[in-house]
Amino acid sequence: MVSEANDARGRGRPRDPKVDEAILGATVAVLRERGWSGTTIEEVAARAGVGKTSIYRRYPSKVTLVADAATRDRESVFPSFDTGSAAGDLMAFVLGSLRRLLGSVWQDVLPGVLAEAAEDPDVRWVATGADPRPATGGGRFLRSRSW
Repeated sequence: MVSEANDARGRGRPRDPKVDEAILGATVAVLRERGWSGTTIEEVAARAGVGKTSIYRRYPSKVTLVADAATRDRESVFPSFDTGSAAGDLMAFVLGSLRRLLGSVWQDVLPGVLAEAAEDPDVRWVATGADPRPATGGGRFLRSRSW
């Protein structure tokens, strides 16, 4: 009889968090060097020291991989502000956010992502959250993961 713990865990070997970190770190490194259009799953896999299948098991496409790397980067600690006024706090936050963006890889990558989003509904969906499915339903595109 299968225990509930084994059933909830799923099949196979558990994923190694070190592999996840290596993949996301390699993604950012390749994006810095090659930009959006020059970044490939093959290059990320080679840089991370993993096979392409390790990446595709986690991310169905380049855009989902880059989106996760961006989310991971965004979740790093952001300092709080207390200037004594709401307006001052807001200004400090906006200026801090701008400095952070300008000092990151995303200032170079974002234009390429947005240009591709204009042409590719799947990229647009991941980048903006805009559902590419026709309003009538259609169901041509299926979201592969929840954000």
